[in-house]
Amino acid sequence: CPFAAALVIRTAKKECAWVLCPDARTQEQVQADLAAWGVKAWFLPRLASADEAAALVDPDTQAERSTLLSRISGGHAGAVVLCADSLDESAPAPGELAASGRDLRNGMPLEVGTLLADLAAAGYESTPVVAERGQFARRGGIVDVFPWLAGEPLRIEFLDERIESLRAFDIHTQTSVRHL
Repeated sequence: CPFAAALVIRTAKKECAWVLCPDARTQEQVQADLAAWGVKAWFLPRLASADEAAALVDPDTQAERSTLLSRISGGHAGAVVLCADSLDESAPAPGELAASGRDLRNGMPLEVGTLLADLAAAGYESTPVVAERGQFARRGGIVDVFPWLAGEPLRIEFLDERIESLRAFDIHTQTSVRHL
């Protein structure tokens, strides 16, 4: 099956193909096999199984899904490998992820209060210390935020009503690792 799917995907030369699998184990195997046949294959994680439907969604799983859906809407080529029951799960409308993003730059004017209100309105949780995706924390003129689509958290340092610096930081030590 993965060989046939790889052959069809490579022959069709479509930007994006969807490969539907009956279960998670098959999904993992098909994704690995497609990669072995030279097809870029993206793994779409399930939010929850039928017996876990009432459980809260893991932030990392939600972030993986959002990142993949953002890539797809941005025109990245590849095969999306998913389980059949993933079709019943909700997803943002095309373009919604890109429209909800915000560009930040060193030196740009921005009020701390405006940023905090925007983060809260977008569903981010205010915490004393950022520990996982979807959280933000404020300490004086510093706002830490762990964006849903990022691999590491962001530290935004303000001077008056301007962004003084943007840095990535280590979640465990809470120290800056590089300037952005």
